[in-house]
Amino acid sequence: MKKIVLLCDTYNDMAIANNYLVSKMKEASIKDSIECEIYACSIHDICEKAIDADVVLLTPLICFKQFLIEKIVDCPVEQIGIGAYANIDGQYILDKAFSKISENYVS
Repeated sequence: MKKIVLLCDTYNDMAIANNYLVSKMKEASIKDSIECEIYACSIHDICEKAIDADVVLLTPLICFKQFLIEKIVDCPVEQIGIGAYANIDGQYILDKAFSKISENYVS
């Protein structure tokens, strides 16, 4: 089972949006019959929560920290585009996550 972590900034007021996005991604995974764990966590919890993740997705407010995050985690890190994030496009973001996971295994 793949583990997808949606990484967000602690100081923003977007917790509801991030949780809603996670629920939309879970709906898409059920629709596509994909077994995976998906959850959101703050950037301050990255060492604990993303230790065994298969991919870390960055919300738009922390995309500028990608280089730092790539040094911390041992998995691919992918930015969520502002359009997909704003539209809460769970299917697109889930597909993007699995594409990044597949790309990592091919390399």
